[in-house]
Amino acid sequence: MSTEEGHQPHLSRSLSFDDLARGLAEGSISRGRAMKLMGAALLGGVLASIPGMALANHRPNHTAGGGGGGCTAPKVRVGGQCVCPSGQTDCSGACVDLNTDRSNCGKCGNQCPEGVGCVAGSCPPVSPPPPGSQCSVYGETITCPPEGFPTFTVCCPDFGCAPSGAVCCQDAAEYEAHWCFADRQCCPGAGCISSEEVCCPNAVNGVCAPGQQCSPEFGCV
Repeated sequence: MSTEEGHQPHLSRSLSFDDLARGLAEGSISRGRAMKLMGAALLGGVLASIPGMALANHRPNHTAGGGGGGCTAPKVRVGGQCVCPSGQTDCSGACVDLNTDRSNCGKCGNQCPEGVGCVAGSCPPVSPPPPGSQCSVYGETITCPPEGFPTFTVCCPDFGCAPSGAVCCQDAAEYEAHWCFADRQCCPGAGCISSEEVCCPNAVNGVCAPGQQCSPEFGCV
């Protein structure tokens, strides 16, 4: 098989115009093939003489964003696929660090609560406020105990802070407050009563004396 029928020599840095002329003389390259190679060589020389064209042929295929191999940054091409760089995980197309991303903490889609950051791939537990520390008073939020009253730790809604151990009681009238002291109990309709008395809404005064029972029909019996 001749050179023309088999592998065709290509004009490159290792194949000079002298080699091309020698191939024509020896008959290893046809005139048609020689003209094509000559035209390619001339075109390559012209392009190389234009500023920037020579570099264009050897420039790596990067996107404008800085990714590699046609991948969008920060992804890079590995094994024919666009993947996230080491230390990051692909979550819905975005490269994130599962150790620090509060929207993808530990795994994709795991959102940390508001105001809580992602630490080492987990959301730190949110410590609930102590019972009664936040108190709503007619739409306004206050904190118990208030400044200057360290023992007023109980929150009575729509009233405010009460002493520790107190019982909230909307019907109470002691000190014009809606709570009862720790040694008393709240009786609807009667307010604060002693712990020995019996709360009885059907009774005349709403309360029965110690030792009595409250009857739904007859009151104190």
